[in-house]
Amino acid sequence: MYTNADFLSDKIGDLNCFIKSLLFKPNVIAITEVNSKNSNTNLNISKLNLIGYNIFHSIESQGHREVIIYVSSDLDCQQVYFSDPYKDSVVVKIKLSNGQLLYIAHIICTEVLHLGKM
Repeated sequence: MYTNADFLSDKIGDLNCFIKSLLFKPNVIAITEVNSKNSNTNLNISKLNLIGYNIFHSIESQGHREVIIYVSSDLDCQQVYFSDPYKDSVVVKIKLSNGQLLYIAHIICTEVLHLGKM
């Protein structure tokens, strides 16, 4: 499941209610723009927890839009870190029941990239 939140703190209750209403719960939930574009406050991660899910995020400081990936706590998963990470991205590795690995990357492009003329 994917959504764009534009300040998740204000909508976490609605997200919890929506998930509880589903017959089949999503194994992975990716959320973009967790932080408000107009906010100068730091997010409190503990207020963004969802029951039954592990949370992986890029939340470090104010001024970035940030992303979150929630993965069902029934799955064997961990966050993958890189030596030069892009600030608004999260990569998660999930070990599937057949032993294979599934990598999920969630990236938000908030900066304009300038490509040279060709």
